[in-house]
Amino acid sequence: MSQVVAVIMAGGKGERFWPFSRRDQPKQMLPLTTDKPLLVETVNRVLPITDFDHIFIVSNERLAPNVLQSLPDLPPQNSLAEPFGRDTAPCLAFSAHVIQQRFGADTIMLVLSADHHVEHQERFRSYLRQAICVAEADLLCTIGLEPDRPEIGYGYLELGEPVAQLGSDVYRVVRFTEKPDEPTAQKMLDSGNYLWNGGMFCWKTGVFLNAMKRLLPEVAEPFEALAPVVDSPAMKDTLKNIFDTVPKISVDYGVMERASNVMTVAARNVGWDDLGSWLAFERLNPSDQSGNTVKGKSLLLDTENSIVASRDGLVVTIGVKDILVARSGNAVLVAKKDCAGELREVIRMLESQEDLKKYL
Repeated sequence: MSQVVAVIMAGGKGERFWPFSRRDQPKQMLPLTTDKPLLVETVNRVLPITDFDHIFIVSNERLAPNVLQSLPDLPPQNSLAEPFGRDTAPCLAFSAHVIQQRFGADTIMLVLSADHHVEHQERFRSYLRQAICVAEADLLCTIGLEPDRPEIGYGYLELGEPVAQLGSDVYRVVRFTEKPDEPTAQKMLDSGNYLWNGGMFCWKTGVFLNAMKRLLPEVAEPFEALAPVVDSPAMKDTLKNIFDTVPKISVDYGVMERASNVMTVAARNVGWDDLGSWLAFERLNPSDQSGNTVKGKSLLLDTENSIVASRDGLVVTIGVKDILVARSGNAVLVAKKDCAGELREVIRMLESQEDLKKYL
């Protein structure tokens, strides 16, 4: 059995749960579903499969100190900092070269995101172990999630034939489908032949890097300069030069959609959510008898079906319905719940005005 290294992607700009999340404290650093930050929950999820010496957290230079503070048992050299974001293909090329230099090309990379919620931990781990077995066969593997609603915010995987010799829940991937409109998402759900693409992967490090060379040379070739300087004083400057060169591209689009040896493990009934907006917070936390989801100190009068969250001070609502109120530090958000997805536009507006950047 090959060594297994967990790579947990933990970058982010603090957009989705603003004003709780900020640039210095994006959502993976927040305790949104339990009393522990999502990053810590993610690490705890994989510790039965691997150990701290084989867990890598990839964030950015701004967040790296917070990562080590949140995870005191993590070796400092296992906190990898990108100079700036270039999406998941460069992120994973960076991780793969470090892992290959330290542990070898046959090391299995189990790639997870730091901002996911999983309710049924042991069941989920059983699917991760199936993915590791698929990777042992020199295949690229993704972990797909059984959909329970016609979600338009996720990509989808179309299933091919099952591959029983690799595991009872392993299928060939026919194609990746981008975020659909609602009628298409409903058809996919009804067909029973699609999974959500959760952005979780498993492969041998060398197999992945070879696929990058073949399918995404514009990323793979610049990263070849990294291998000779891994863990040396020259690594930081070399990495910045590489990130200045490579395009911004996801590993899904750049590699997985173009490869022919892609399998998926169908993870069913694990209670997965990617916590993409305040509406996910509502899905995953209990509501009161009026349908309100509350966090922190609040006083609600004649209030229905609303999200009310406060990290600082008291929030009072009177005579409202279907709204979102979030208060943290120097900012308060008040919105209709169905506008929660527009927070990215708010962030862009804050970024564009010098006197408002302090609220990011």
